[in-house]
Amino acid sequence: MQEGTVGMAIGSTAVSIRRLTGEQPGKKLVTQAQINCSLLISSMDPFNENKILITGQGGTHLSEDGGSAWIAASRSLGGYCIVPDPGKANRFFLGSTEGVWVSNDGGKTWQQINNGLTNLRVQCIAYDTTNKVLYAGTAGAGVFRLFLGAATVGVEKDDHSLPPQFALSQNYPNPFNPSTTIGYSLPKAARVSLRVFNTLGQEVASLMNGEKEAGTYQVTWNAAGMPSGVYIYRLQAGGFVESKKLTLLR
Repeated sequence: MQEGTVGMAIGSTAVSIRRLTGEQPGKKLVTQAQINCSLLISSMDPFNENKILITGQGGTHLSEDGGSAWIAASRSLGGYCIVPDPGKANRFFLGSTEGVWVSNDGGKTWQQINNGLTNLRVQCIAYDTTNKVLYAGTAGAGVFRLFLGAATVGVEKDDHSLPPQFALSQNYPNPFNPSTTIGYSLPKAARVSLRVFNTLGQEVASLMNGEKEAGTYQVTWNAAGMPSGVYIYRLQAGGFVESKKLTLLR
């Protein structure tokens, strides 16, 4: 370890942060925080060593000063596992009894990304940086893959199980600026149309128009250049039609 490197020790209810210095390598205790969480799991932002997230049965906590001070990012959201995105600053993934969550602001707010999950008890997650794939290991339902790399991405289970019904998911994040992700599920092959309209009923974007095989998919809408406001996205797949609202907030 080089001078200035931060080391972290996690106990059942406490976090100790040590920084190596030139004068006393490994001896300077920066902070030791007593946090009311059991089974603590930690993650450090690869872009900022002073930003640390811990999660456990008592919720998720955030430090932005190397562990000297902590805030409760979410007392209700506690997880089994938490990992950073090595390719994007401030993005973390968390596995919990409520599925997979993502934060794009360093852990301050969280959004669920559960499209296609048949078991929300996610006990292990891992991120493949090269292929931009998030793996979620569940309790009893196998491993799922979430593809995060392309504008049109899909979620699939490794054993290729199919969704039980047509479904349109709420976009995330919401509100958003300038991009958001919309998920939908197809129990069988169908011609799919996914379009976005303004409140006047005018089409402002066509995100999908063509044949798709059965499965669970995600599409990203980049609303750069669009004015703030409420929009409506509509999925048509065979005889299934559903619409939901989303909000662009600049």
